[in-house]
Amino acid sequence: MAVLGGGARRFAAEVVRGFCEMTAEGWQRSRATLSRLHGGSRLGVVSNFYGNLDVLLEEAGLSPFLDAVVESVRVGIEKPDPAIYRLAAARLALPPEDVVMVGDNFDRDVRAARTIGMRAIWLRRGSAPPPEAGIADRVISRLEEIEPLPGGAPR
Repeated sequence: MAVLGGGARRFAAEVVRGFCEMTAEGWQRSRATLSRLHGGSRLGVVSNFYGNLDVLLEEAGLSPFLDAVVESVRVGIEKPDPAIYRLAAARLALPPEDVVMVGDNFDRDVRAARTIGMRAIWLRRGSAPPPEAGIADRVISRLEEIEPLPGGAPR
């Protein structure tokens, strides 16, 4: 609000309310997707976050569905360093080639995970085409589009 100037205060409550509603809706959709995939796949999160990701995942009700959480500030490795993806695969007790990474940043997520042999799904915003063809194994627009493969890996 400070960036927008003194007149922005009158919009502050509305902006905060909108942000909270969007966040709650996103957590709800994520819970439904993770719940559907849980049990048939090992699930994890790799994030460049601030040190409180575990608290947020717990508060959002996502923790029970996750087998691994790798938060950059806690492990000292940031995306796009492929080492963070190797660590996630190790915590899932899977070789990288048996892991499908789903990410919304083409370079930090998709391209980086592919460098160690992971399969990758790009969660694009809107209808944007992949910046480079042939890198992502699949392109989706919503997490709900992920379906489990026979044998448990998402596709």
